[in-house]
Amino acid sequence: MQADLDRVLFDQATILRRLDEIAAQISADYRDRELTVIAILNGSLIFMADLLRRIPLPLRLDCLSVASYHGGLQTSGEVIFRQIALPDVAGRHILLLDDIL
Repeated sequence: MQADLDRVLFDQATILRRLDEIAAQISADYRDRELTVIAILNGSLIFMADLLRRIPLPLRLDCLSVASYHGGLQTSGEVIFRQIALPDVAGRHILLLDDIL
């Protein structure tokens, strides 16, 4: 997987340290509130799992299957939701996780 990389920008220790920092901030911000995490599939799955393991709060988790690349390397600009029912998020505190924003 790394054969096509020019260089590594952040090593594993740096990424894990930053995950700990982000999780601590989320935990502090939402310690007295119910948080719903929505992961955008498939790109966010690994990041989501690594992050949520570090958050010692009760969480609601949902996923959205969304596509905008349609097999290419650049976005088409058209976003397609691949599921019939979208999560009900009215009145909730939402943390949206994606790999590229």
